[in-house]
Amino acid sequence: PAVAAAGGTIQPVRLQAPSFRVDAAALAAAADETTACAVLNSPHNPTGRVFDASELEAFADFCTSRDLLAISDEVYEHAVFPGATHRRLADIMRDRTITLSSAGKLFSLTGWRVGWALAPAPLALAVSNAHTSLTYAAPTPLQHGIAAALRVETGDFDGVPERFARNYRVLAEVLTARGLDVAPAEGGYFLVADCHEPAMDFVERLAEETGVVCTPLSVFYAKPDESSTWVRFTVCKSEEHVDRACAALRV
Repeated sequence: PAVAAAGGTIQPVRLQAPSFRVDAAALAAAADETTACAVLNSPHNPTGRVFDASELEAFADFCTSRDLLAISDEVYEHAVFPGATHRRLADIMRDRTITLSSAGKLFSLTGWRVGWALAPAPLALAVSNAHTSLTYAAPTPLQHGIAAALRVETGDFDGVPERFARNYRVLAEVLTARGLDVAPAEGGYFLVADCHEPAMDFVERLAEETGVVCTPLSVFYAKPDESSTWVRFTVCKSEEHVDRACAALRV
């Protein structure tokens, strides 16, 4: 809706299962002479991919060769699993990148809806002008709360990356035992898997049989594929919560 309100048109580039890698050829095929901006989300929602150096280079080449602005959605930057590395698009092409971050995701306070955008001064001014016309400002008490949290944060974020990685691992084991193919993930809040049947049928049956609810991946696409067999589970919960789900899912 925000893009449409600004007079733009979205041209999605679908990440293909099961690798969900950035495809340079698909990027090129999606662009035309009207393309002005490209959006990248890493760590990626919902697949959990943390795009590697070659994928970021391909995206940067795509933008620079067409003189495009880039919006890099990095709100899950501190939910990267141990052993994985988050790379910033702005480190490759700082002059044309707007980086989005979220304190709500950073501190697991998703209802607070406080975040920020980092960009070179001319782009930052444009973002500020647009923000003033849209939401104007986040609630002042929440801004003070986030500022206080940033001052005392030590960088371990209360063990969130390790907790989510552990939740992903135990849930993946149980789902694999049920016959699902789980896609590898390096971070984020979610796990995606191929259930090998129409996703909505699987979702409804799993909820009835186990009480565990997941989401058809097709709902996250601009053009949903009703024949999709991929579903999304959540790992951004307490260990106890995920363990209860795993117990219900065991066959």
